[in-house]
Amino acid sequence: MQANGYVQGSCPKCNGPVWTSAGGGLGYCPNCQAQVTVNVSAAPQNPAIPYGAPPAAGAPAQNPFANIPGARRPGGTPVVPVIFGILVLVIGSVAFASLKSFVFKKKGTATASDVGIDPKSADPAKMIEGTRALARKWRSDAEFYSINVVGLKSDGTVDLKDGGTVTITFYSRSGVTSSSANARKDSVKKFVFNDDRVDYTAMWGTKKPWKGVTPTPTPTCNGKKLSKAMKDDDVSLDKGAVLSIDPRWGFAWHVVSGSSNLWYDLEDCSGKKLKLSGDEDDGVGNED
Repeated sequence: MQANGYVQGSCPKCNGPVWTSAGGGLGYCPNCQAQVTVNVSAAPQNPAIPYGAPPAAGAPAQNPFANIPGARRPGGTPVVPVIFGILVLVIGSVAFASLKSFVFKKKGTATASDVGIDPKSADPAKMIEGTRALARKWRSDAEFYSINVVGLKSDGTVDLKDGGTVTITFYSRSGVTSSSANARKDSVKKFVFNDDRVDYTAMWGTKKPWKGVTPTPTPTCNGKKLSKAMKDDDVSLDKGAVLSIDPRWGFAWHVVSGSSNLWYDLEDCSGKKLKLSGDEDDGVGNED
C-alpha cells in the first residue's frame, strides 16, 4: 500500500510490515532488522504511516539501529558483543597459560630466571649462589659440593641457549653422613642447567656415609677473572673446554682444554699445582 509518499511491503523473512519511500523502494524491517526492497508499482494504498517508515520521501533508507551499541548489522550478528567476547577469550587464555605455568610447574624443575641469571650470559660463580636457594628448599642443610661447566666464553660467561651446559651439585650434610642407607638415598642433588631450564628431578644418594665433610668454598674467582687467567696462559676457550670444581681433587678450578690441564685458585685465580688423589670415587649414585 502507499500513503503520503511512503510504500508498504512485507518482510520476506518475518512477514512483518515494511515502509519505504516511494522513490527509494529500500527499507529495513523494524521487527528483524532485515534489509527489504519493496516493489513500488505493486504496493497497495493505506493512509496510515506506522512505525518503521522512512522520515521523508526520497531520503536514503537508513538502519534505525546503526547507532545503538550492540545493534545488529542488517541480517547479521551483534557486533559489539562479538568483539567483547573475543577480547575476553584472548585475555582469559593468556591469563590461564600464565597461571598454569606457575601452578602446574613440574616438581624438580625451574627456569634460569628463578635463580637470577641470564641464560645467554650466565656466570658460573653467580649460578652457584642462585642455585643455593633452590637447594635450601630441597634440604635446609644443603651445602655446595661441585660444579661442572662446558662452554665458557671469552667474557667468562656461558651461553646456555647455544650448547653451554652447567651442572651444580649440593648435598645434605645430615643425609650424606647418616648411617641409614634410606636417609642417604636422597642426600645429593644435581642441578642441571640447559637452555632456559634447570632440572633437578633425579634422585642421588651416597653408597656409604661421608666422613670429615667440609663444604666447598664458593669461588670469588668468577668466570670473568678465570677466563682472563686462562687467556694469559694461552688456554683455548672453545665449546670443548671443561671447567670444574670438585673437592675430590682439591678446592680449585680444574680446566681441561685440548692438551691444557691446569688448576686455578678459587679466590684469586692464581695458578696452582695439584695432583689427583688415588681415590677419586665419592660414592655418589643415582637412585632413579
